[in-house]
Formats: sequence, structure tokens, C-alpha cells
Amino acid sequence: MDPLPINDNTLLIGALVVLVGIVVLIVLVGVFLYNAFKPRHCSKCHAEMPVVRMPKNMRQALWGGWTCSNCGCELDRKGREISGK
Repeated sequence: MDPLPINDNTLLIGALVVLVGIVVLIVLVGVFLYNAFKPRHCSKCHAEMPVVRMPKNMRQALWGGWTCSNCGCELDRKGREISGK
């Protein structure tokens, strides 16, 4: 059984696939880091939430979120108000 022939076109296609994969990985990591460290604000009083948070309850410890020190509003990890709490 003969091995598959490797020529210049095969190497070029392989290099392009690797390059595209690296670019996609860099974009995904950049989006994650931007969203992870983007400042969050209270939806009621617009006070800025701290980057390092201290969870006030088990739900915040498990899923993220804050309690606003200015107005007491409870926020989810994306900075949206949690209603009914």
C-alpha cells in the first residue's frame, strides 16, 4: 500500500488550516477576556461593581453575581437585576 503523496499544495492547505485555527482561537480568547473583565454596573443606581467580588449567598458563589453596596439590588453575573429576590 502506497502512502499518500505529499506535495506543495498539500502542505499549503495544511498550513492554512492551522493558521485559521490559530486565528479563531485568538478571537475566542479575546472575546472571553473582554467579557470577563468588562466593568459591570448596577441596573438601578448605575454604581460600578468591583472586579473582585465577595458573594453574599450560595447562588452568587456558584453562578456569579453581586449585591449592590449602594442600593442593595441583587445582580446576576452579567449585571442584570434579579427580579423576585
